[in-house]
Amino acid sequence: MGRYKTDTALPSINQLSHDYKVSRDTVFKAFIDLKERGIIDSTPGKGYYVVNRQKNILLLLDEYSPFKDTLYNSIIRRLSTRYKVDLWFHQYNEALFNAILRDSIGNARQSCDKCIAGLDRIKTIKRKLTKLSFFVLLIFGYPEFRHSLLSPL
Repeated sequence: MGRYKTDTALPSINQLSHDYKVSRDTVFKAFIDLKERGIIDSTPGKGYYVVNRQKNILLLLDEYSPFKDTLYNSIIRRLSTRYKVDLWFHQYNEALFNAILRDSIGNARQSCDKCIAGLDRIKTIKRKLTKLSFFVLLIFGYPEFRHSLLSPL
C-alpha cells in the first residue's frame, strides 16, 4: 500500500475493497483497528486520513540545575522516536507557568499528550496540573512528595 504522510487522505473503502479484492467489511474493520490505535482518523463525509503519530511531552521544570539536565537526558534516552519533548522552565513564576501551559495545550494540532512537571513551591500550580484532562506526572524531589499525585507516563 505504501506510506501516507500526516493529514493525507486515504483511498475510500470502496477503492481499497476493489484494489485488494476484499470485502468492504474487511476494509472497514481494518480502518476501525487503525483508528483505535491512533494511526488514522475520519471526518464524516470526507473519509479517512493519517494523523500525526508523534506524541508530544511537555517537560515543565522549575529552574535549571545539573540534576535536571541529567533528568532530561535520561528521559530522552528512554523514549522512542515517537515522542518529542519540549523542555521549559517556569522559574517559580506563576504567570510564566500559565503562559507555557496555555501555549502547550492551546493548539490542538501540536498540543502536549503528556505533561511532566517538577514542582515544589507554588501550590496553585500543583492544583492546576492535577485538574488537567491529559496524563500528568508530577515529579517531586522534595519533602512534600505525595505518591497519590503520581501518574505513570
